[in-house]
Amino acid sequence: MKLEQQVCRLGLAKRLKELGVKQDAFLVWDEDEERICRRELYEHHNYYSAFSVAELGEMLPRDCRLRRSVNEPGKWLVDALSTDRFFRAETEADARAKMLIYLLENKLLNP
Repeated sequence: MKLEQQVCRLGLAKRLKELGVKQDAFLVWDEDEERICRRELYEHHNYYSAFSVAELGEMLPRDCRLRRSVNEPGKWLVDALSTDRFFRAETEADARAKMLIYLLENKLLNP
């Protein structure tokens, strides 16, 4: 599996940073080159945390459920029992990031 499939995509990483999520992921997106780098080796100031599936899972509430889409093979679905929303994405990391963004934007979770 490619590294890009294990972390949230750049656009979602940008939004998470805008929402105040601490930028402490192991990997980061280099916006200028659109590539993923290890954070400790990256000295450029313009980066966004490339949160992994595990890192995103730690930030989400326990009532979030993740599953493969039955109707759309290759897609992931995530929902939270405390909301009436669900999100779909092509990768597990993106599905989790979309849910986290929704929860933060609607003040259902603090960064």
